[in-house]
Amino acid sequence: MTRIRVEDDAYLQHVQEYIEPMLNREKIVSLYRSQISQSVYLCLSDDDYYHIVLRLSDHNGGYDRAFQEIDSTANDLTIRSKIHQALYREDAWIPITPRRYAIFKLVQALRDNNYRMFIPTTRRQKHAYIIDCDEQPKPTTRLKLNAELSQELRKLTRLGFLSTTGAKKRRKNRRNEVYVPPLAHDIIECKRADKTYERYWLKNFDENLDLSDVKLPVNKWLFAKDE
Repeated sequence: MTRIRVEDDAYLQHVQEYIEPMLNREKIVSLYRSQISQSVYLCLSDDDYYHIVLRLSDHNGGYDRAFQEIDSTANDLTIRSKIHQALYREDAWIPITPRRYAIFKLVQALRDNNYRMFIPTTRRQKHAYIIDCDEQPKPTTRLKLNAELSQELRKLTRLGFLSTTGAKKRRKNRRNEVYVPPLAHDIIECKRADKTYERYWLKNFDENLDLSDVKLPVNKWLFAKDE
């Protein structure tokens, strides 16, 4: 997703100005606008551990989304009220643990090595999966990810920390493709200085990966047992 930054956009500056006085311990981790849809995305942190994603837009964010959506066409008073309500919804805040930090980096690492990750298009399907874009004659093999990783990917997507291409994308083989949105990149940058997070990524993920070929035995921990 290509983003418009606060310093380049008068509307975002306006949003920032009326959000900041509402914050106590919370701080803005990420605030930007999509160049494609013009939707505004806001990620806040509480004591740098618990995080929440808010979306201000004139249209719905899609199927199976649980993050806080606010109608951007409403007046400022209504928007402030909705933001205030969202800040006090405890179930909307989740901790960004070292494991979740590592999952963000895993999704990006797979993409950087020409693999694509997908979450199921229906709730009946339990496993997320990846495909190898270099598979010949064309990518058809779905490598199912283990249940724990699949569940976490779905949760992070539902709460807005990871994004997907959507279930209605014209090309069926690209529906619900998972990618790291700008706000997750900003979280990664914020956490990178914390040695606990980067150490977890290196020890539990990076050192056990060989993405030259995802089917190598060293990567088997990623996948469901029947793969």
